Amino acid sequence: MTIYLPAGYSSNKNKRYPVLYLLHGSGGDEDAWADGGRAVQILDNLIAEGRCKPMIVVMPNGNVDLAAAPGADPQNPDVEPSANNTSSMLGDFESSFMDEIVKYVDNHYRTLPNKSQRAIAGLSLGGLHTLFISLNNPKAFDYVGLFSAQTTNALGNKSIGTMQKLGEAWKDLKESLPFIGGGKVDKAISKYTSDDLSIYSDVDKKLKTQFAPPPKLYYIACGKDDFVKKLNDDWRLKLHSGGYEFIYNETDGGHTWENWRKYLVDFLPRLFK
Repeated sequence: MTIYLPAGYSSNKNKRYPVLYLLHGSGGDEDAWADGGRAVQILDNLIAEGRCKPMIVVMPNGNVDLAAAPGADPQNPDVEPSANNTSSMLGDFESSFMDEIVKYVDNHYRTLPNKSQRAIAGLSLGGLHTLFISLNNPKAFDYVGLFSAQTTNALGNKSIGTMQKLGEAWKDLKESLPFIGGGKVDKAISKYTSDDLSIYSDVDKKLKTQFAPPPKLYYIACGKDDFVKKLNDDWRLKLHSGGYEFIYNETDGGHTWENWRKYLVDFLPRLFK
């Protein structure tokens, strides 16, 4: 992960800070928001101008099959993240986020480790991760930001139950016929036996819990020409039908860094009020 520390962090050893977890999209890694998103420059300027609170910003690698950005992963030094990143849409990242990332940050940095001082936001695939991490951890984040978010996982929400049944059936079959284990089929289907897919289930029930009481900010932003616009419209309709309040920012343009930088500039001053 890449971690942004605000000016003054090193000089004032007693001060603690709120934390924003900022997640990249498919094809990105822990460097994406700092490079394409200009997150460091945006944060430095907004904080210096007094337009947003000084904060720690954690930008983790969300590729479950790659340890780090190219050059930083000794196992795959030259492998670039895939834009067709379906392996990161099966619940592995979301289910490990609190224990492997949030807990680590709270243990190693001077954070304010409570819901009111913790935010999460992401673009595209990172929006999917943000949606379901916050949905499954309703006591963890008071500020949620979805930027051009995917709102459904790689399988499609309707397929989750079927896939879980397939996984359990395969698990039972392997126990009775252990010689069939191993190989690509086993590796693929075994994913469905884990609890990770439950991340995407019972959305209505989890929404009710997440919004009782509601987060201080639930922010959705999308471009008029973005290919995920319909997904975002459907998600907003679901929130409307449940009576859940949110802020919506619709811009021109599509699925681009130009928009995601705008959303970050609009989102940051709203945090930790």
